[in-house]
Amino acid sequence: MLKKILKFLGILILVLLIGSLFISKEYKTEKSIVINAPASVVYDQVNNLKNWQSWEPWRKEDPSMKISYEGPESGANAKYSWVSEKMGNGTMTITESTANKNVKTALNFGPGGDAYGGFNFEEVAEGTKVTWDFNFPVGWNPIGKYMTLMMDGEMQKKMTEGLDDLKKSAEAAPKPEAAANIKIEEKDIAATPYMFVKATSTGENISNVIGESYGKVGEAMGKQKLTQAGAPFCIYYKWENNNFEFDAGIPSSGAGKDDGEVKAGELKAGKAVVATYFGPYEGTAKAHEAVDAYMKEKGLTPIGNAWKCMQTTQWWLKTLLNSKQMFTTEFSND
Repeated sequence: MLKKILKFLGILILVLLIGSLFISKEYKTEKSIVINAPASVVYDQVNNLKNWQSWEPWRKEDPSMKISYEGPESGANAKYSWVSEKMGNGTMTITESTANKNVKTALNFGPGGDAYGGFNFEEVAEGTKVTWDFNFPVGWNPIGKYMTLMMDGEMQKKMTEGLDDLKKSAEAAPKPEAAANIKIEEKDIAATPYMFVKATSTGENISNVIGESYGKVGEAMGKQKLTQAGAPFCIYYKWENNNFEFDAGIPSSGAGKDDGEVKAGELKAGKAVVATYFGPYEGTAKAHEAVDAYMKEKGLTPIGNAWKCMQTTQWWLKTLLNSKQMFTTEFSND
């Protein structure tokens, strides 16, 4: 009888070992939900780590869990740590963040290993479709592989709970201010010479970098006896993961010459959609949204980069239709 039992166990172990070869070395799962809220609102609920307390499902398992934060409050490199007798200890860091598009995270469970997650945001007719994915490497360990099969149901349950609470939080959050009071126009723009500095910056330091760049441009224009012919502006080429790549420029009274890192350029003539916005810089996203909505309604396609120019509290966002650049020669002193 003992030999039969040992033989049976040996065959069972062999079958399990062979079976494990057909189970993935990496555990992956995902869950989606449609939320009746703009992508910007849903994105903020995920991108700002302090908002997680209203919807993250595992925190409910231990109300006494201790949470601490490091780095920026939101976006790439934002991080929080947890200490819990019931849930163990660990950290989570936002590794990548693209506004209104996606947020990627990395988790460390100490001896428990590492895992990775992500949220993708897609605008749909009903609002925003959010897809939450989670994965971690298992390797060749047969026990670990079979554990993933047993835990998948619980993971799906927790992700469903989390997304349901995320939906409640996002739909209850204040919506972006309506853009009805933002003036939208299509304009024909004349060619304009300008001097500029190509720069990169993080979001936290961008004001300082822009100011320093304008100073360099002004100095170069003074040496060439050029005068400012309009409001300073920035042409944005890239903004993701809280990093920006842009030209900081000033329209000039005539064609200039390159002077070190200060370059001369010309904003080409063409058509632009113009949004005139009054208010704090933090609200300029409303101008972006207004331009996007207008172009979608009119069936227009942008072929240039977005740019902003400022005259006191006035910011103009422009999306060029028939040129490779985006610009304006009309500036108000109001």
